[in-house]
Amino acid sequence: MRLPCLLRTLGLAIVVADVASAAVTLRAGSATVSAPGESADVCVSLDTGGDEVAGTQNDLNWDGNCATLADEPSCSVAGSHGKQLSAATKCGGFCLRAIILSLTDVEPIPDGQLYCCTFTVDAAPGQCCDIAVVNSGTSDPQGHALDTSGIGGQLCVAGGGPGTPAATPTPTPPTGGSSSDDDGCQVAPSANGFRTPLLLAILLCVMRCVVRRRSRAH
Repeated sequence: MRLPCLLRTLGLAIVVADVASAAVTLRAGSATVSAPGESADVCVSLDTGGDEVAGTQNDLNWDGNCATLADEPSCSVAGSHGKQLSAATKCGGFCLRAIILSLTDVEPIPDGQLYCCTFTVDAAPGQCCDIAVVNSGTSDPQGHALDTSGIGGQLCVAGGGPGTPAATPTPTPPTGGSSSDDDGCQVAPSANGFRTPLLLAILLCVMRCVVRRRSRAH
């Protein structure tokens, strides 16, 4: 592992690059329960758009008045990608930050589910609670940041009579893209004043350094 590479990432040596249209999408699913207080899973899935993706990060945001996530262990890995899930609720009120990554396995992740979180749905009958996917980021096996967008889902409670409107999940703008220092380590540019996503950028740099070290060993 090359320490200067990691230190320069931590120091935020940023040169912002142009961000193309996002090809990679992180999408939250939706679910409906029969009554308030029941539980349902929100699963986040990856659509690579043909890119090779080795690691992902995103935040889930929701309204605490209509949905509750008990704790980090309420989320678990899903799908067949074989990576690890790191989940933390310290990204703000009613927020979960999820990272899917392995520093020993940089093989591409297939399209499909990444992880699921079990929420308690507290919305009124016939109403829905939006689960937003924001601050999304992904990397390829070499540690390059990929342009990434997020699409939110909903948790709904059945009932409320016919014709009750439900909001449509809205895609969030790309928050990936690549900026690099002179060692090739990449960090994602800021979006709405938030360095997005810093932790994944640091890990991507470490991944890239590991890959370089392995290639030199051979």
